[in-house]
Amino acid sequence: MAAAASAGPDQSGKEAPTVVTLDATGTTDPEGHSFTLAWTQVDGAGDPVTSGPTHVTLSSASSANPTFTAPGLAATTTLHFKLVGTDSFGVAGAGDTVDIEVLENQLPTASAGP
Repeated sequence: MAAAASAGPDQSGKEAPTVVTLDATGTTDPEGHSFTLAWTQVDGAGDPVTSGPTHVTLSSASSANPTFTAPGLAATTTLHFKLVGTDSFGVAGAGDTVDIEVLENQLPTASAGP
């Protein structure tokens, strides 16, 4: 059996430039084998996101707790990350996805004083 990926709970209300931490510490292998992790940013259909304004760079695509900086976006957007666990025999599990809501970047307010 493959590792059972757990991408952690969905997160909401993240503002740019908050550092966001993903959490795969709940991932296990039912047979107790060692496993590796692979994070991928995906779109709503599950396809990899490789460029564009919503693309972020993870600190590590293979760590249990990678981080990224929430981007400044023109509208509130949900970013999706898929986690796949592969056991020591090369068997990959189905994966799990976590959603991260990044809030619209608010324009600064200028004040010339009274």
